[in-house]
Amino acid sequence: TLSPDVNLAEIILLTEGMTGAQIQAVCMEAGMFAVRKSAFEVTNQDLLDAISKVSGDGHEIEERMFR
Repeated sequence: TLSPDVNLAEIILLTEGMTGAQIQAVCMEAGMFAVRKSAFEVTNQDLLDAISKVSGDGHEIEERMFR
């Protein structure tokens, strides 16, 4: 389940150009971040952390956010 704090517009922007497999990996990683916290919802931060992990470069996310 997605937390109400998830900003889908931001997530869409940050995953632009990713393949379907990469987006699937982002979703799986975000779910794992939530599970590790014993949470029942995936938060926006879980998704941001997952995007950073899958893309392999946290700076790339910052660049996309401030375009």
